[in-house]
Amino acid sequence: MPSQINVVPIPFDRSSVKRFITFAWEIYKNDPHWVPPLIHDQQKILNPQKNPFFKHSEVQLFGAFENVQMVGRLAVGINQTSNRFRHENVAFFGFFESFNRPEIAQALFQKAQEWAKSKGKETLRGPFNLTINDECGLLIDGFNSDPYIMMTHNPSYYAQLIEQSGFHPAMDSYAYYMDMSQKALTEPLLQMSEYVEKTLKPTVRPVDKKKNFLKDVYTAMDMINESLAQNWGAAPMTKEEIEFKADDLKQAIIPELCFFVEVNQRPVGFSFTLPNYNEAIKKANGHLFPFGLLKILYYSRKIKTARGIQLGMIKEYQKTGLGAYCYVQMINRAAKIGIHSGEMSWILANNKRMVSAAELMGGRRYKTYRWYEKQIT
Repeated sequence: MPSQINVVPIPFDRSSVKRFITFAWEIYKNDPHWVPPLIHDQQKILNPQKNPFFKHSEVQLFGAFENVQMVGRLAVGINQTSNRFRHENVAFFGFFESFNRPEIAQALFQKAQEWAKSKGKETLRGPFNLTINDECGLLIDGFNSDPYIMMTHNPSYYAQLIEQSGFHPAMDSYAYYMDMSQKALTEPLLQMSEYVEKTLKPTVRPVDKKKNFLKDVYTAMDMINESLAQNWGAAPMTKEEIEFKADDLKQAIIPELCFFVEVNQRPVGFSFTLPNYNEAIKKANGHLFPFGLLKILYYSRKIKTARGIQLGMIKEYQKTGLGAYCYVQMINRAAKIGIHSGEMSWILANNKRMVSAAELMGGRRYKTYRWYEKQIT
């Protein structure tokens, strides 16, 4: 007789949350492409006293147990800011991990569904860890390489487990592999960039990490919100959430790769690229101490790849060729610090303008991520 799967709430005390987090090591112990997250960072995200997301929204963690052994985990929550902005009545799920057994996933999602219905929600959608501005989406294609910084990775069987639990695809996004050497600067790109230089006479200003960092963050967020507001799933962050994320990103940002493009001293475009710190984080196996931090610092100096996260510009400049100019600038700057290749991610499948831009820049689509949803009322 098969043993029963019991799904129970996980409280937000330190030891319980750590057990919730470290269960992932059991799932991925034989996966050479998994990059163990820093436990410290995961604890910070899932700490209601530290993460301002919890000030306006709610989350419940669940663990699936067989006898006393954890065999799966899931978070379910309500993003009130997103629901108000998008006029939706949705609950989200995230942090899903499970052994390859349908009964485990189904038990977890059934409990999540019951929780969401008790809160009056109509739809369950995910994965989001915790928001669309965090790690999100389920990898469904491209399992044979490591994820880049702030991108997800999961076993290939997860899609089937989720679909067997009654979910259907809601949206896909793509990651593009990019040659970031000088060979990537094709003649059409260079010609477009030169045209922009002659007609718009733009200047490049690196993000100011010292005196005006938060001011620059808000300027960038205004551009991002303007260019992405109509995108699937987009929702603004609160001031506290922006500052919470900015505090972490400040140490990771390299001014050479994060810059504004200005016309007549007015910021009109923004390029946000990060070194792929996953190259270094993987060496720490989730732990900063006693030696993890030293390993990260050491291997960070050897990083050769980068992730292009955001290329935003105000609406009136979106069809001027400024994107090509930004890309040429980024390639030239990356070369100076030894970056030779990278990833542009993620780009929504229905964002035809950015899909075309990625392909024009020589990008090769090599990973696909998917969000799922299920009507629960």
